[in-house]
Amino acid sequence: MVVNVVRKTLKDININMDETQEIKDPYKIIKMNSGDDVICKIVMEYDDVFVFERPMALVKNSFVNDDGEPVEHTQLSKWITYTNDIHIFVPKNKVQAIATLAPEVTYFYKKSLVKMAREEAHQPKTEEEVHNRIKMMEETFAELSKRDGEASAGNVLPFEIPDKDKLH
Repeated sequence: MVVNVVRKTLKDININMDETQEIKDPYKIIKMNSGDDVICKIVMEYDDVFVFERPMALVKNSFVNDDGEPVEHTQLSKWITYTNDIHIFVPKNKVQAIATLAPEVTYFYKKSLVKMAREEAHQPKTEEEVHNRIKMMEETFAELSKRDGEASAGNVLPFEIPDKDKLH
């Protein structure tokens, strides 16, 4: 028996897939070589790189409920933290598998994106904005501390340090 092996790229595979499925549901779950499960939209594909839009990691937390039964809670968090970049470039050789998301996960992902966008709207965009916010918080803290110090001066009881030689 002779078996012919034909190597295809992901682009070739996608072309051969039902096009309506690709257009209708562009959100994907990606299994990375590291073991991470990443949910995102692949916005561009190059010969050796994917461009992920707003990739999020699935984080599973297990705990025991009040009835003593194990419960698993799944949440989404930014896959790469400490960046405001929306698009992340990922080498193709770091990806093990790609699949279309289940509708309920797509819904959850989209809701998370809306929440994330609201939070990002209030984040500083430059180092100068960060500096100004910190300065404003320090001034507010100093003023509150001064006000609290004046208001509570009559409410403070004296405290004597006990003799360090005696143990109780």
